[in-house]
Amino acid sequence: MYLDTCICTIHQVMPRLLIGIGRPSNKADVVDYVLEDFTEEQKASVQGILKDALDTILRHAEKKADDLVQERTKTESSSPQNGSTSANTEDSKADS
Repeated sequence: MYLDTCICTIHQVMPRLLIGIGRPSNKADVVDYVLEDFTEEQKASVQGILKDALDTILRHAEKKADDLVQERTKTESSSPQNGSTSANTEDSKADS
């Protein structure tokens, strides 16, 4: 129960991949159905799903990284660094 509570609490910050496995025709067979090994066809299907999921995760991570770099670049370019603006003004006055 404690683990369920933890997962419910953090589900919004912890991405999850849910893969449906279908249902047995008879509800009484659910336990055996869920615990049985995948068929070769199911294994191939899961491999394809995992590849697509990984591609999606990588694209999402790359976009997030790009967004962070752009945000940081905007922040750094909009604020003076170590008073360099005022120092440049003083230098140009001295040159005049």
